[in-house]
Amino acid sequence: MSNNVNIDGLRQFYLSCVRSVIVYAIPAFYSYLNKESKTKIESIQKLCAKIMLPKCDTYSDRLETLQLLPLQQYCDILCHEYCAKVSNNECHRLYHLIPPRQSQSRRHSTRLKDNHILTARTTFYKKNLFFSYLD
Repeated sequence: MSNNVNIDGLRQFYLSCVRSVIVYAIPAFYSYLNKESKTKIESIQKLCAKIMLPKCDTYSDRLETLQLLPLQQYCDILCHEYCAKVSNNECHRLYHLIPPRQSQSRRHSTRLKDNHILTARTTFYKKNLFFSYLD
């Protein structure tokens, strides 16, 4: 590439031809991706930013110059906005799938009505803590 390449043109190309494909339907599957997959998706933007601005030292400097958010943050915002759009529109075709909101004045008791022993167990792989009921 020559030195007189228009950075704004490259940015617009990236946004319209690359990032738009990456984030297409992102609210449908993003929350199910593991950390490794999210990192791989972010690496696409890192590579594109490096191609657009090869002389910048760090990824964060490139994002600042290009006025872009990290892709993971951008996807989180898209997902949040879509969920808000669905939950605020009773005519939306997915609205009926959202559980109803509980009012502040009427909360359900979280206490167990039966006597069950609540024990903590950990998984072997990630050592995540979860509770299970034992009879």
